Amino acid sequence: DAELDKQRELQIEGVDLNLKTNDELSERGLQLIEKVIVDWTRGALPALPEEGVQAVKDYLLSEDVMANISFHIGAKDLIQAVEYPPLKSDYKKALQAVVGAIAVNDVERA
Repeated sequence: DAELDKQRELQIEGVDLNLKTNDELSERGLQLIEKVIVDWTRGALPALPEEGVQAVKDYLLSEDVMANISFHIGAKDLIQAVEYPPLKSDYKKALQAVVGAIAVNDVERA
């Protein structure tokens, strides 16, 4: 809606934006990332108590860490957001959606 308002404001007409939200891909990506982090942490550090596994997961899934990873793999070029520069939450969601999109076609590869 914001994009359409912006187009009207700039008097741009006839541009059909068939943009779809990446919420579903982002959720799928988050679930996969969480599973991989927890499974890897338990396998690599078998003596680490469950609280430690959860702490590692929480840290690696934090907005700052995910946004940093997303920024450094070039997700800025994929993000279509009203705000510029994109917010950390936009970067995090984009990274999750990229993982989710890869997982749609090949879970092993993701």
